This record gives sequence, C-alpha cells and structure tokens, in this order.
Amino acid sequence: MRWDHSTDARTTGYLVSYGTQSGKYSGTVKTGHVTSVKVNGLTEGTLYYFVVQSYDKDNVVGPRSSEVSGRVPTSTGPAITCPSPVMTSLDGKATAVTLTPTVTGGVTPISTTCSPPSGSLFPVGTTSFTCTAVDAAQQKAACTSGVVVKASTTTPATQPPTTVQPPPTQSPSAGALTLKCPTIAPVSATATVNGAPTAPVHFAAPAVSGATAPVDVQCRPKSGSQFRVGKTTVVCEATDAQGRTGSCTTTVVVNKR
Repeated sequence: MRWDHSTDARTTGYLVSYGTQSGKYSGTVKTGHVTSVKVNGLTEGTLYYFVVQSYDKDNVVGPRSSEVSGRVPTSTGPAITCPSPVMTSLDGKATAVTLTPTVTGGVTPISTTCSPPSGSLFPVGTTSFTCTAVDAAQQKAACTSGVVVKASTTTPATQPPTTVQPPPTQSPSAGALTLKCPTIAPVSATATVNGAPTAPVHFAAPAVSGATAPVDVQCRPKSGSQFRVGKTTVVCEATDAQGRTGSCTTTVVVNKR
C-alpha cells in the first residue's frame, strides 16, 4: 500500500484502514511518517478496500483519502519433478530403489509421497511410479516416471559349485515391522509465512523394529518444516527391504507468541 505525503506540515504519521466491503473497514495499521506499508494477515484471492488518514503529534486524525481496492494474489501451487532411476541387479532379483522427487513452489510445509513408496523392491524391467506433493494450502501436484532395473550381463568364466544356504532363522518373536514416533514438545511461533504465524519444528526419526535393512523412513510433514499455530498431525511411514511397511503418528503443537 503506497500514498503521497500530506501537504499539512503538522502531519507526523498515517493510519491505513482496510476491509472487505467498500466503506466498511475492519482493520487499521498505524505507521510513522512514511509513504508505504505492508499489510499482513490478508486472505489470498480476496478483494480489499483501503483508505489513508494523516494524524498529528496530538493524534488528531485528518479526513480519509479516496478509497482504493486490490485483490490479494493467490499463492502458486507446488510443482513436482520425478526422478528416472536406472539400477542394475547383480543376481537378477528385485532391487530396493530410493525415490527422491524435486518440489518447487507451493505453501510450506509440503509433504511428498510416492506409489510404490520410496525404498520398495523393483523387479528387473521397467516399473512406473507416481509421486504427489501436497502443500499447506492443500494444493496438489503429481508426476509419473519409471524405474529401470537391468540384469547384470557379466558372468565369470568359471564358477565354483554353489552351495545353497538355508534362509536365516528368525526368532519366534520376529513379526511385522513396527514404528514408534517421538513425542514432540510444544513450541511457540517464531516466524510468519504468508501472513500466518509459524515455527520450524525439528524432531527425531521414529524408532524402527522388526525390519530388514535397508529401511526407508519418511515423515509428512518432515522434520524442520514450518508448522502453523495449532495442532498438526505428523504421519511417519517405513518400508524395509522385504517390502514390509509400518506407520505411526505424533502431534506438533505450535502456540502463539
């Protein structure tokens, strides 16, 4: 919001009033002797009306300026680009592949998921997958690509006799993959993102048991994301080398400053 200085030499500052209806103003910002101000907390995509009034050292307010209006721009949604992994299977068996899509734009925090999940076993050949990004404004974007797993063509000239080993014995207590999410202590908002108070929250990875390495663990939203004031549920999922999955949830609480 910008304006010209008043010609009244007694002017020491300005009041900017605004609202969503012409002639009706629900908010006011008091500024010093400046000619512009950033108004925070406005709703994206909404039309607002503004007027400016000068005031002097005794806080005597002058007449309102002519009313102007403007619509708050809408944030651009996220864009996501899928990788195209090419792997080689030395024994011709399915191979675990990590999928790491690239995300730009959108309103943080942004969560990403892939189907099949990152870390899944992919067989020899080409397998398609889809990744989706969802930002804090529930704007979505998706991409599709493929994982190529090649069988190794290198064969030794001579090979010693192969001894088939029995599979490792698991204890009777071995069961499904399990996750235990951390308990996250409440924090206070320390920043403002798109007019909303937020706080970056870091938390430990969930504890995994009953899994076969390698294990891929992802949390949505991820640790270090900007969380808005209130309660946000964090969902953590894990997939091990055998394709077993597990999940758990925890809660991030952000209080107002």
